[in-house]
Amino acid sequence: MERLGLDGLERLVLHSALLQRFVLRAHTRALRPLLATLSPVARVTVVGGGLFPRSCLILSTLLPSARITIIDADAANLSRARAFVDPARVDLVHAKFPGGDHSGQDLVVIPLSFDGDRASLYAQLQLRCR
Repeated sequence: MERLGLDGLERLVLHSALLQRFVLRAHTRALRPLLATLSPVARVTVVGGGLFPRSCLILSTLLPSARITIIDADAANLSRARAFVDPARVDLVHAKFPGGDHSGQDLVVIPLSFDGDRASLYAQLQLRCR
C-alpha cells in the first residue's frame, strides 16, 4: 500500500464512481463543520486539486457563491478536472503553487501531498489568520 502513495490512491478513485461518492461524502462530513466556523468565503484556492478535484467539488456545494481556483503543476490533472467542474465558477491554473501572498483569497486548501516548503507556507498562512 505504501508504494501507491496518495497519488496512487487518488488515481484509484478516478476509476470508481463508488469510491468517488465515498470520498466526497467523507470529506464533506469533515469540511462542513470547519466551514461553519469561518467568515464568509468568496474566493478559494485549491492547491494541486486537479487529479480528482474532490475539494473543489465539495466546496462548490458547501460554498455555492464562492469562486474557486485550482492550481496544479500537472496539465494532465487539470485536463481531467475539466470533466468534473463548472467552468463558470472554477478557474484552472497550470502552475506550481507559488506560496507567498494569499491576501486575495478567503480560503487556501493545501493537500497532504503538498510538494514544497510546508513549514514556511503554514507560517505565512498562520500570520494572516491572527
